[in-house]
Amino acid sequence: MKIDTFLDYLCDQDRSERTIAGYAHDLNAFAEWFKQIHRRAPRPASVTPLDIREYRKHLTDTKKMKPASVNRLLAALRAYFSWARETGLIATSPTNGIRSIAQGPRAPHWLDREETYALLRAAREAIQLAEAKGLVPSANLARRDAAIVAIMINAGLRVSEVCALNVDDVKPSARSGQVTVRQGKGRKFRIIPLNRDARKALQEWRKVRPPDAGELLFIGRRGEPLRPRGVQRAIKQLASAAKLDTEQVTPHALRHTFGKNLVDANVSLDRVAILMGHANLNTTAIYTTPSDADLAAAVESIAWEDM
Repeated sequence: MKIDTFLDYLCDQDRSERTIAGYAHDLNAFAEWFKQIHRRAPRPASVTPLDIREYRKHLTDTKKMKPASVNRLLAALRAYFSWARETGLIATSPTNGIRSIAQGPRAPHWLDREETYALLRAAREAIQLAEAKGLVPSANLARRDAAIVAIMINAGLRVSEVCALNVDDVKPSARSGQVTVRQGKGRKFRIIPLNRDARKALQEWRKVRPPDAGELLFIGRRGEPLRPRGVQRAIKQLASAAKLDTEQVTPHALRHTFGKNLVDANVSLDRVAILMGHANLNTTAIYTTPSDADLAAAVESIAWEDM
């Protein structure tokens, strides 16, 4: 199925290691099922819509997978065959017209207060440990990572927006501040106020940021432009230090945390949409969807027994 070529394409698109690994797992699972059924390896042009439907039935009826898992596998196939069509390997995608499994709304993953505390604490501890050892470059890098975490949790920036920030786009001060996103998703422009936590972390980073580092606010260890994968790696390291699930604590989870915290603070959805850079309120409404923890807390609240 030329899966490796497709994965190389994803690498060129700067997709995350986790995303690429997920596609590899899901596509190889389909290829293995196809081989067992047809006694031959699949070629892109040999896969039919009937195969996709039968695979969906196999996942739901035989494997007893949850709808979300089945839909993830189908999404991987859609992405692969869309790429195959664009590269001329097939004329029409066999996934056309194949429906996902209906499921209730699911909340995106965000960090609860304990997880947020653990991540922020890990960022601060990294600074202090490096300072105690006299490792100035490491301490400065830790301040950069703390500033990135702070601006994502407290301003909801996407990882691409963080990497594109120039020094002049961020104006922190003791009592107020703002960050300007000049080219967000869909090339949308927005300005987000900075709260005291974000302002403090950004000021600490700007004090130690090399003055000759160019226009970009966040740079790599050697002064090179910081890429999304570098941000993902930094957050994964902090999540590991905080004893959190490194597969769940991602840049996008920090952005979701910002949206969820705003909704929990009773900020109106129209304001949340502006701060998040959403064009549609339906997108913003995902933060009103209760998480599993929210539902568990709701049920626990009506219990008669003491904890």
